[in-house]
Amino acid sequence: MAEGKIRIKDIAKIAGVSATTVSNVIHGRTEKVSRKTRKRIEEILDEQEYAPSMGARILSGKSSGMIAVVVGKRQEWEQESEKLEEILREIEKSLDEREYYMLLHFVKTAEEFVRYAAVWKLDGVICRSFCDGNQSSDNVLHRN
Repeated sequence: MAEGKIRIKDIAKIAGVSATTVSNVIHGRTEKVSRKTRKRIEEILDEQEYAPSMGARILSGKSSGMIAVVVGKRQEWEQESEKLEEILREIEKSLDEREYYMLLHFVKTAEEFVRYAAVWKLDGVICRSFCDGNQSSDNVLHRN
């Protein structure tokens, strides 16, 4: 096994199965995996403290599991910090229950928001309305 982060192929080697089988168990596609094999793989995943790579998840082209909370003008949020902290806590709780990760990002313009969303391959966005002073964010989003 390689030093450092444990990989799917390392788990597969320990379990004596293919990397595809391990991947199927990790992603809940267990129809073709016996209960005994699934249980063994799950135990090894726990023992080895396996954590999926977000980079690999994004590169796979499949769901990133990430929802961004995008807001403009950090100063406005800082002025309302208590109320916004509570809102963010509730959003994060709700996303966590659905096995999504929350990213919080501040942007200055609608164009910056569009670039950010494209780079991260987000599954969704919760966006506080913002405007760059020249055009509404709606116009930029519809254009892109």
